[in-house]
Amino acid sequence: ICGSMASCLKMPYHIAITAAGHYRETRLGALGEVTLNLLISLILVRPLGLIGVAAGTLAAMLFRLFYSVWYLSGAILGRPITKFLKCILPNLVLAAVFLMGHSTIGTMEAANIGVLLLSAIKVSLSVFPSFIALNLLLQPRLFRNLIKFSK
Repeated sequence: ICGSMASCLKMPYHIAITAAGHYRETRLGALGEVTLNLLISLILVRPLGLIGVAAGTLAAMLFRLFYSVWYLSGAILGRPITKFLKCILPNLVLAAVFLMGHSTIGTMEAANIGVLLLSAIKVSLSVFPSFIALNLLLQPRLFRNLIKFSK
């Protein structure tokens, strides 16, 4: 789950960098991601197995996310990286709280695709309002702009 979340978080930054024609300038970040992934995965695969490989991949994705944010903030957008951190950190903390809460409840098993779909809807309906409330409190201007845009 965390790997997918990190991948989704970094995607808009990669797209913005590519759209600005700066992909070549961020090769160092790509090299760092690959190197971190290999090193951490090789170190952790023996004691942790596939979980160690997943941890290496997650660490590398997070490195690339923050590298991309740093590059985009400075070289393209010209805005402080603290704007990103103020937005993302509270959401990551809330996601971690939900993930920890889910792991203490136990695993969800689905006998078929319909049960899986209903479980996903239940989880979404219980989690989504919390994220909306958090972001409404922290970024009210963003919501006002979204409402204006939707009109």
